Amino acid sequence: MTPGRGVRWLAGVALLAATLAGAGPRSHPAAAAADAVGPPKIAWVQGDSVMLGAGPPTEAVLRSHGWDARVNAFGGLQLRVALDIFRQHRAEMGSAVVIELGNNLADSIDVFGQQIDEAMRLLAGTHVIWLTTSVFENRQLAVNQQIWDSARRWADAEVLDWNAIVQAHPTSTYADHLHLTPEGRSRMADAIDATLGAWYERVSRPPVHGIALRPDGRSGWSIDGAGALHPFGGAPDAGTGATWPGHDVARRVALRSDGASGWVLDESGGLHPFGGAPLVSGRGYWPGWDIARDLVVAGNGGSGWVLDGYGALHPFGGAPDVSITGYWPGWDIARAVVARDAASGWVLDGFGGLHPYGGAPDVAVSWYFSGADLARDAVVGLDGRSGYVLDLFGGLHPFGGAPAAARMPTGAWSAIALAPDGRSVVGAAVNGIVASAALAATRGATATASVDAFGGLHPSDGSVGPVGQGGPRGIATRADGAGVVVDGDGRLHSFAGMPAVALPVTWPGWDIARAIALRPDGASGWVLDGYGGLQPFGGAPATTPSAYWSGWDVARALAVTPDGAGGYVLDAFGGLHEFGTAPPVKPTAYWPGWDIARAIALRPDGRSGWVLDGWGGLHPFGGAPSVHPSASWPGHDVAVAAIADTTGLSGTVVDAWGAAHPFGP
Repeated sequence: MTPGRGVRWLAGVALLAATLAGAGPRSHPAAAAADAVGPPKIAWVQGDSVMLGAGPPTEAVLRSHGWDARVNAFGGLQLRVALDIFRQHRAEMGSAVVIELGNNLADSIDVFGQQIDEAMRLLAGTHVIWLTTSVFENRQLAVNQQIWDSARRWADAEVLDWNAIVQAHPTSTYADHLHLTPEGRSRMADAIDATLGAWYERVSRPPVHGIALRPDGRSGWSIDGAGALHPFGGAPDAGTGATWPGHDVARRVALRSDGASGWVLDESGGLHPFGGAPLVSGRGYWPGWDIARDLVVAGNGGSGWVLDGYGALHPFGGAPDVSITGYWPGWDIARAVVARDAASGWVLDGFGGLHPYGGAPDVAVSWYFSGADLARDAVVGLDGRSGYVLDLFGGLHPFGGAPAAARMPTGAWSAIALAPDGRSVVGAAVNGIVASAALAATRGATATASVDAFGGLHPSDGSVGPVGQGGPRGIATRADGAGVVVDGDGRLHSFAGMPAVALPVTWPGWDIARAIALRPDGASGWVLDGYGGLQPFGGAPATTPSAYWSGWDVARALAVTPDGAGGYVLDAFGGLHEFGTAPPVKPTAYWPGWDIARAIALRPDGRSGWVLDGWGGLHPFGGAPSVHPSASWPGHDVAVAAIADTTGLSGTVVDAWGAAHPFGP
């Protein structure tokens, strides 16, 4: 049996135990050379007569910095001939190859580009640094363009712009603008040394294994294998109190609820506090054995669980034992623990299977790679029942009915965290890059349809096609289900039989449209821009709102009265501003300076209703009765839309994940 969907207790599995890192105890990495990071410092430098001059100083400076370097240069050498050299000496070339060729071109420019590609294929797995040529004749401009283009095609290619150096230091070459003066030879040697050194420093950093996102959703820390916490997004520096320079020991990082302190997990299960977190102890500790894989902090901020590679969860800080449903003794295949609340969640295996613990429900996964250890981390959404699995290559795979998601940028990825508003994830790549990816969070909803951030329509599973800057910003529907979506550029996208409509003005490349509403005729209406302007479409009359904020993106929502002759604009702080024939109203809640008001639910009388805040609260205006929402999200800006029903006494709130939550007396 193998890890997967619905797999229960797996006892006695030993398959791959010897090869999947953790079949038994071994020496601690701090004393084991096997855990040192960085490739061997072996470099091969290939060039023509230009490199013949720079060869001796290049070898000398590289060797002075610990490189086992060999310069191989021939006068008149062409890249097509060098390909044979690469074939013959591939095993000797080490971790990096520097190529200074292209001055003796006998083939067409396109063929030269093909030869670059062939060289990259021959040198697969090696970092290749290509030097541009000095422009001693116009043809070299095209040669250099091929070199630059190759770096865009090949992840292991890098360009050292020698031509730019020559332009900045003309005395680097003789009068032929090609061959090197003594000054130029030293300058080329130093440039190669600096480029190789910078590359080696990048790849010799311990890999990043985890990420912790602070409550602001923008800042936090990633953790590398040496135990260093790397701040991003404005987070302060934080020390772990335990580091392992030059070794790959730390495995994950987790924050407490204060967003400033937490623990770093090492490979043996040790927990190292930072930011004022207390020292804690638990039952999951295996000195000298790389078997700890993840940790999760309980709601009290002082306890939690450590996950081992076999799938067991070990409490620390007084956390209770929890029941598990997936366990693989002798097989290091558990990869992450995904908490849905303080005591339950799922364990992720390397193939993408999710295994409940603590009473969490079984969930359906959309992606499973049997036999391929590619799953790296997972997050659960704010609904506590759906989320995403991260694969090594940055794919985000929904589970439990979560909507689609964008993928992370190209690279190798190790960990993700959910933004507090549930609309994106922030991930850490193995090389330390931190980036975010959008989830198909709901952008707008009516009684019959909703639209997500990618233009997907629900529940129809249709789409409005390509959308402009910022994606969809609002949706309006008729009684028959047809409707229109507005994107951030102000373009209108009709669906389900709605006739095509357009605004008299749009804002290409400017994400400034904020909402849309139809009049009772189902053909006309207004689009609200961020400054409070109302743009008519479909024959709606021009109208002037009672408030306008020129240059200030503060308008958030729009509601039209049942007679279609007026309505209300909601500002970010909760203010309600009438237009047309709608009477003035006074809100019962207002948050000066806090962008938290999200929607208007207008009752059938056209002059009363509720303002929805981002946490799910509903605040009456115009004499509407108080109501009780069935869901709220204190501290999380999750609520998207509110719709009053025909009774005027109840309705529905829609959250960022598209779920509908009734409200009423």
